[in-house]
Amino acid sequence: MKSTSHLERLGFVPDHEIWPAGFYRAPEAYATHIVVLRELPLTPDTLLLRLLGSGETFARAFAELNALPHDAWASQHLLPVLLAFRKRFYKTGDKDMLPLTEELLATYDKMVADTRREGRKEGIREGIHQGVRNTLLGMYEARLGTPPAALVQALRAERDLEVLQGYIGPFMSLSADELRVLVVGDA
Repeated sequence: MKSTSHLERLGFVPDHEIWPAGFYRAPEAYATHIVVLRELPLTPDTLLLRLLGSGETFARAFAELNALPHDAWASQHLLPVLLAFRKRFYKTGDKDMLPLTEELLATYDKMVADTRREGRKEGIREGIHQGVRNTLLGMYEARLGTPPAALVQALRAERDLEVLQGYIGPFMSLSADELRVLVVGDA
């Protein structure tokens, strides 16, 4: 490679004892290392560094990042940083970077929209759970008085909506002791 021959002329040698391909070190007196991004292996361990590259190196790394699930750590944390980096350091008129920057923006916008949509769904689910819990507690109070703390705590801890909904019939007819056994599990 062209860059490798320049590095060799400057006294750099591959540093593959502890680093993968693409890492070079200068003679000890200089205490300098260089990373050639396009020579890095295509592994998850090198993804962050390859995203700092340009041209084909960046395009391949970006495709890998884009292929990860939206809830993966790299997608959630690297895309926003990468977007800010690209916006700041690359001119809008850079014809080589413009398609990649536009693709990056589209991917990030989709990730944000998906995250918001999932957040709304989770909020709705939690609201339904809370509504059923409140209904059960209101039914108990109307029929039997103030619900015991253990019952309230057990209802708050229950995450399965079908279980909570299954309590509606029993809350209309069972005694306080029978409800305690059903919900809390005390015999």
